[in-house]
Amino acid sequence: MIDISFLPHPGLDLTGTTDAGSVSEQMLRFGSFNYGLKFEVDGKEFLSGRGKDPILDFMLYIAHSVPRVRAGESATLEIFSTTYWIRIAPQAQGSVVLITDSYGKDTAQCAVAEYFTAALDFLRAALDYLMSRHPSLEGHVLLERIRNAAGL
Repeated sequence: MIDISFLPHPGLDLTGTTDAGSVSEQMLRFGSFNYGLKFEVDGKEFLSGRGKDPILDFMLYIAHSVPRVRAGESATLEIFSTTYWIRIAPQAQGSVVLITDSYGKDTAQCAVAEYFTAALDFLRAALDYLMSRHPSLEGHVLLERIRNAAGL
């Protein structure tokens, strides 16, 4: 079982503006929307959901991981402002991905199809949530990059 989810911290969405659509891509990726991110596989917590990390940056990494893993390539999910990363690596048999982290404390695996489902469900839920709170984000280049990379 894989759980990729988020815990919003609405007070950490945006500061100083009500027009999210006019905010730079860099500010959206690294200076806004700091939420609790959870990435858990079979009870092994790679991200606990207790932190406050930039969700849009994480979403971009998740989105880029989908086509890479689909092509049989490894993908790395980096967590901004830390040296921590999570690696998703398809195994030789092609139906399983091995999930490791930079600390070497956890290793898990799940079916490739299960990873795709969790990744795409996470992206859809996060996009829906962000759009419901900040409709002016519609059409923002960053959200389009996320959608396009994941094929949404």
